[in-house]
Amino acid sequence: MNQWKMYIMINNSVKMSKGKIAAQVAHGTEEMTKTLITQYPDIWNSYNHPMNVKCKICLRANEEQMKKARELFPKNKSGEWCVPIFDAGATQVPAGTNTVIVFCPFRKNLDNYQNGNYFSQFKLL
Repeated sequence: MNQWKMYIMINNSVKMSKGKIAAQVAHGTEEMTKTLITQYPDIWNSYNHPMNVKCKICLRANEEQMKKARELFPKNKSGEWCVPIFDAGATQVPAGTNTVIVFCPFRKNLDNYQNGNYFSQFKLL
């Protein structure tokens, strides 16, 4: 059994209701799942093993921190990448607003994202 972590960064620079935040997190995890299944099946198969513990950790970040995270973790083969979600603008936030970033899951005992040290600067949602 392995413990996996998936960090989810939520933009707290924009006003979103709890329901909007939940919907944006759902969009992000859905996009991450589709990306893993179609482009990184080895990661998906390891992550999705029924005996694994899968933690989702939601963090608060401002727009500048979100931009920096997108720059630091572009999609690549290293396993250190993210999927940003940009809102369509139909309800509470302007179109094109980066509401959520979902980071590729990693095993707790691996040294991805500097073993999670990158995320220690952020507060939990």
